Amino acid sequence: MCIRDSARAVRHQERGRAAEAIAALSRVVALAPEHAEAHTRLGWLLVAAGRLDEGIAAHRAAVRISPGYASAWSNLGVALQAKGEHDEALEALRHAVQLDPALPQSHVNLALEWQARGMARLAAEGHRRAAALDGALVEPWINLGIALVEAGDVAPALAASRRALELQPANRQAHSNHLMTCQYSAQLACADLRREAARAAAHFGAERPLPARARQPGRLRVGYLSGDFRFHPVGWMASPALLAHDRSRFEVHCFADQSEDDALSGAIRGAADQWHPVQALDDVALRERILEARIDVLVDLAGHTAHNRLGVLAMRAAPVQLAWLGYMASTGLATVDGVLLDGCLAPTGAEAAFVEPLVRLPRIAFGYRPPDYAPAVAPAPSTRAGHVTFGSFNNPAKIGAGVLATWARVLEAVPRSRLVLKSVTLGEPEAAAAALVARQLPQMLLNPAVDYWEGWNEPDPNLDRMDWYARFEAERVRQLAQHGLRAAVGGFSTGVPELNEFELFVPAIAEAQRHGGILTLHEYAAPDITFLFGDPLPGYPTWPDRGPLMFRYRWFYRDVLEPRGLVVPLVISEAGIDGILGNRPGPDGLGWQDFQEFWVEQGWGPDGQTAFLNQLQWVDNEARQDPYVIGYALFTAGGARAWTTYELAPFLPRLAEYIVSQRQ
Repeated sequence: MCIRDSARAVRHQERGRAAEAIAALSRVVALAPEHAEAHTRLGWLLVAAGRLDEGIAAHRAAVRISPGYASAWSNLGVALQAKGEHDEALEALRHAVQLDPALPQSHVNLALEWQARGMARLAAEGHRRAAALDGALVEPWINLGIALVEAGDVAPALAASRRALELQPANRQAHSNHLMTCQYSAQLACADLRREAARAAAHFGAERPLPARARQPGRLRVGYLSGDFRFHPVGWMASPALLAHDRSRFEVHCFADQSEDDALSGAIRGAADQWHPVQALDDVALRERILEARIDVLVDLAGHTAHNRLGVLAMRAAPVQLAWLGYMASTGLATVDGVLLDGCLAPTGAEAAFVEPLVRLPRIAFGYRPPDYAPAVAPAPSTRAGHVTFGSFNNPAKIGAGVLATWARVLEAVPRSRLVLKSVTLGEPEAAAAALVARQLPQMLLNPAVDYWEGWNEPDPNLDRMDWYARFEAERVRQLAQHGLRAAVGGFSTGVPELNEFELFVPAIAEAQRHGGILTLHEYAAPDITFLFGDPLPGYPTWPDRGPLMFRYRWFYRDVLEPRGLVVPLVISEAGIDGILGNRPGPDGLGWQDFQEFWVEQGWGPDGQTAFLNQLQWVDNEARQDPYVIGYALFTAGGARAWTTYELAPFLPRLAEYIVSQRQ
């Protein structure tokens, strides 16, 4: 009986009969409660049917029975994701990968959790691993394209979505993902977008004749089809229209293709004449449900976004079918009778990108219903700050060169204005780097004579954050290179980083080398510049030409970079005397001016300036032994307040004389 029920469950599952498959597998686990595979397969079906708690319980039973069952752990993670239990989901998914690193689906599922957390780059790496493990799988390529778009890498995202279509030309999800990615590409014209949409539509099914029936007198029956009648941008923007229908003229039906249910779902459900939960229905069954409701006008709110039901619209489920709100591009379907837009969303000429007719609404295409917890509208912050702050909370993929150039013109035209960027992906170092470059780019472009642009002065990321900082700097290098600019990476303070920490920074050095960048470091000493020269770093051998303060860079280059072939130009971006150093001899003081008398006493020269120059000449002679050192910058010219004793203005004539003498 158990074997027979298992076979039946498989057949039901293959034929899309979820309820029958669940019933058959339920009999299996009742008869064979230690059958781990049956438990996790049942859990999968229950989750797909929206029965999340039951599905999670089934997966937990599977991993309890078989703790080393990697697929069951992965399935448990997916179920917990669907329930919103992301911390436990991450733990389960990581465990699955550890148990069986060769299982592609585990990498895919873990990557999807990273995506949910806004860690698009980590997600992309997981999908790449899955694709490398099994080149025939299409899912990793589909998801890789999505992750790369979220990371702002449009060109490789398009390459990934095209690879998915090569593997499975009829895969609907692959086509939808590809079309979504196409919307971010500045290289595709309207005609290209229309052609891609029409190509995709051919795989969503053929139109079927509607049952012959006369329209019933009375209210017009309007059906809205969406998986986002919830706390979602579509829900917040669609709900004002749904709630404002004249019920004397319209009968509103909501076909909810969703498992989540929240307060906004409840508000929409309460305002609708009929609420139809349809998540468990396949396209054919959903079409039948819409036909049974005798819908006159069906409005789709998803388009090619996630979990769309375009297969239903392709078959035609209502006499009039419209697209609105969720996807403001062409579905490609000839069975969609119009796309509801407005003059801003669809300016003159936009028709060239659409298969469907455009219906331009007289004002705007959608409204917005703020959540109940939203604060009351307050006076504009500019009235207090004295400047305008512009904001963009968009996906970084939407911020291309053209957008940045436009922003630059706006910021230049509005005195003292600021720009704030915010995105779920900005927690990633790559996104943070892109945001920083976006903010700085207008000023950079106004200063073409600058050789290298530093991003961060005196970071101290330590071991916990050095990986993040290395990724940040590597991406900043790439971002600048796109605009023909070169980066100075590092910017580390004296004594930072430790040698083992610097090892983690190597990826940023490699990227700087690839794009003509440099490394910048600070090196100070006190009471004189030679202090601790020849002393070892803690835990390392003594070298006579290195020191833990001045010429510390030699440890980095000789022990880390030279063996890897990563010798990049070096600028000591701050150097000189800094009395703030602890555990040093000599008098109290801060800048070079405080140590002149001491230097004379120590025999560095007959006067303070000569003594300082002699020390700098020593530094210069030592640095010339390392051809990768291209310069030192003394701290500081223009010092004020706490920096007055560091001020170089009295010393600049002597320094200039020395520099000129070296050129002769």
